[in-house]
Amino acid sequence: MSTYTAKFCLIVFTLYSFIFGTQLVSRAPRPAWVKPLTADITAVPKSGEASGFYYQLLDYQYNLVNKETYLHFAYKVLTPEGVQQMSDITVGFDPAYQRLLFHQIKIHRDGKVIDKLSTDGRVRLVQREESMDRYLYDGSLTAIVHLKDVRVGDVIEYEYTRRGFNPVYNGHFAMALYFENSSPFERLYTRLIKPVSKQLIMKNVGHELNPEIQRTDNTVEYSWDIPKTAAMIAENNTPQWHNPYKRVMVSNFANWHEVALWANQYFTVSENDRQKLKKLIGKRFKSTSKDSLAVEVIRFVQDEIRYLGFESGLNSHKPHAPEKVFNQRFGDCKDKSLLLSSILKLYAIDAWPMLVNTDLGHEIDNVLPSHTVFNHCVVQINIDGKEITVDPTCSNQGGDLDSYTFPFSGKGLIIRPNTKELIEIKNANCADVDEEEFFKVDSIGGGADLIVRTVYRGKEADRRRSEFSNQSLEEVQKRYTEYYTDIYPDIRTVAPIRVTDNRSANLFTVEEFYRIDKFWKPSTGDTNKIYCEVYSLSLENLFSVSKARSRKAPYSLGEPSSFHQTFTLNLPEEWNVTPVDTVISSPYYTYRYNLFAKRKGVVLTYAYTRISDYIPAEFTEQFVKDHQAMKADISYYLTYDKILGAGFKLSALSLIVAIVSLLLATGLGLLLYYRYDPKPMYLSEKSESIGGWLVFPAIGFALTPLILLSDLIKSPVYFDYKTWAGLLKAGSWALFSVTLVEFVYNIFYLVFSVFFAILFFQRRTSVPRIIPVYLLVIFIMTILDNVVVNLINHESISAESLKNIYRVLTAVLVWIPYFRISRRVKRTFVKTLHKENPDSAVVFEVGEVINSEND
Repeated sequence: MSTYTAKFCLIVFTLYSFIFGTQLVSRAPRPAWVKPLTADITAVPKSGEASGFYYQLLDYQYNLVNKETYLHFAYKVLTPEGVQQMSDITVGFDPAYQRLLFHQIKIHRDGKVIDKLSTDGRVRLVQREESMDRYLYDGSLTAIVHLKDVRVGDVIEYEYTRRGFNPVYNGHFAMALYFENSSPFERLYTRLIKPVSKQLIMKNVGHELNPEIQRTDNTVEYSWDIPKTAAMIAENNTPQWHNPYKRVMVSNFANWHEVALWANQYFTVSENDRQKLKKLIGKRFKSTSKDSLAVEVIRFVQDEIRYLGFESGLNSHKPHAPEKVFNQRFGDCKDKSLLLSSILKLYAIDAWPMLVNTDLGHEIDNVLPSHTVFNHCVVQINIDGKEITVDPTCSNQGGDLDSYTFPFSGKGLIIRPNTKELIEIKNANCADVDEEEFFKVDSIGGGADLIVRTVYRGKEADRRRSEFSNQSLEEVQKRYTEYYTDIYPDIRTVAPIRVTDNRSANLFTVEEFYRIDKFWKPSTGDTNKIYCEVYSLSLENLFSVSKARSRKAPYSLGEPSSFHQTFTLNLPEEWNVTPVDTVISSPYYTYRYNLFAKRKGVVLTYAYTRISDYIPAEFTEQFVKDHQAMKADISYYLTYDKILGAGFKLSALSLIVAIVSLLLATGLGLLLYYRYDPKPMYLSEKSESIGGWLVFPAIGFALTPLILLSDLIKSPVYFDYKTWAGLLKAGSWALFSVTLVEFVYNIFYLVFSVFFAILFFQRRTSVPRIIPVYLLVIFIMTILDNVVVNLINHESISAESLKNIYRVLTAVLVWIPYFRISRRVKRTFVKTLHKENPDSAVVFEVGEVINSEND
């Protein structure tokens, strides 16, 4: 036996996995069909372009005639991190149909070539099963060669061939050939050889690089030679369907019909297998209507057939027989889909497996038809014209056939002979959350009880149902409580978490009960102040977006969904709150925030809806701006000043101002009553009583003093020490001045309303002359109260304020002209305090016809 054979037998004997009686990995010369390339081992990257290593050659060659793939790499190690990262050579392959041939492994160092395949060529095989966390096992192996004595500055070069294509493809071929890499490179070469008889369709993406084509009698060769290229640095937070790399798609499928025919051969159930399945099922399903029967079968496959797949070789795309899956009670997506559709067909329900891609969405319209497009299998059901798409791998799903949600949107390929095109997935894709947090505050400065009630709908209900089924309530309770500790460190549970699952309606409700003993916290800047806070942790996650405003790629929003949250604080006393109504709207999301007082409480509501799953790059700046504004709303503080928050305390300033104003107003009123006694406008033995339109101002004059006095008694804000102290403490001198003027005005208004009522009902001649001044003063003060105060506070004028102004303005425009020109007014207000001189009166002609209806 040669030395080489002995060494190789030793290597094979010490492999980590068994060899199935034949050599899986061997050393062999480069295949004759390969076009050998020489790497430029002197090439270095541009300054700042590379990190730990630099690719000098990326060489990919595919032979569809021989069913072989040749790969050749050379890279220069630049840093110690590069030594750590690139000293192991790893190559994956599927032993069910592939063999791995190493041709050379060598290191270029200081002008010398070190043969590492001979010295370090011990190949270890490990079965890594990278999808094991998803309960999928493909049987693939990874060949690992650990290189010894690798140094900074070395150039590592190796080449190998994978021999064999998956027989499940039946000679079909499809892949994407990439011309950009996440690392910079000196040269990238791609070569593809196909038989003349095999048709290939190509589609460029992101470039117009055409291949060099060479033909022989039996083959056609395509090659692309890409020179030095910088790294393609993909932006973060991009949708899964976004692929920014330059590439060419290759497929020998002419259309989706050919793909469907290829898949159909593996998903066809023989009559014998159908009868076996029918016998196994027996009378298991009891429902009578098609809808309820379909739901019963769907939940059986979803919940009772475990998701577990062994996908080596043919079974990477070929499902196991339905009766086998039924008996073993497990299967992967295609196994469960074929079982579900087969059972439904036994009950004369139209159902077919359907291939989908969970990442591409509607971007699938832009790819070439091929078998490699899809990564998942589901079921399309048609009951009396009603189409439903069901994912049989989703356990604990709720709803009925009209409300079944589907995990993603896009299109799929139904596996049946007459399929021509992809079809739209029409299921509702709602994912709604309604969260309510009720705070019952014991006292100012005390604790609070918190009840959180969250209702999940659609896909969110499915997720929560699955979450609670996989964990104990104690674990969930602990995790949920810890969720709030960042805001309320001393929060504790006072009652077990309560769960209500309405699976038929797909509503999942969670209720949480907490106690916060120290709800109020002392202010760090003022010992007399305390505050409490509500903060939306849920919205913080939704609104925490990248701050980068300049992008070339779309920004991923996640799935379309709706989130509603309400905070209700029930307080021991009424709270002054400035209402807020913020609306942000775009074609991709909407947001609304409301803040208002309600009885003895404060309410905050949020509504956020994602309409799209992504934001176009050109809209990113507005998106970031909007979400920063939204994030500013998620925290709300209630601040309480212990001094200002004490009970009613009579203000000495208010008392002095009130007494002085009362004396002044009374003095002016008396002066007006006794000294202002103008001559009547009408002199006759017969005068008019108060009637006609004068009834309305009569009612107003009678009620106004009572209303004003009642308002002062019910809300003695002007007499409270807290009012003036608060304004002075806030440093709002303008508002202090306006408030003082309003206080004085209200005293005068009250006193003069009494005098005006006396004068009115005594039908004094001064009334028509005083009324215009009286109404104009009221109008001016109304503007001061409703406009000036808002301007001082930098607030917009509310609709209620405008309503008050319009109401007083209407009175001014109606009653001032009326009191100036009305004949009834002139004939009614004819009384004077002193006896009038008839010669000085205004006398109407005796023959004038007086008609009271002309008022």
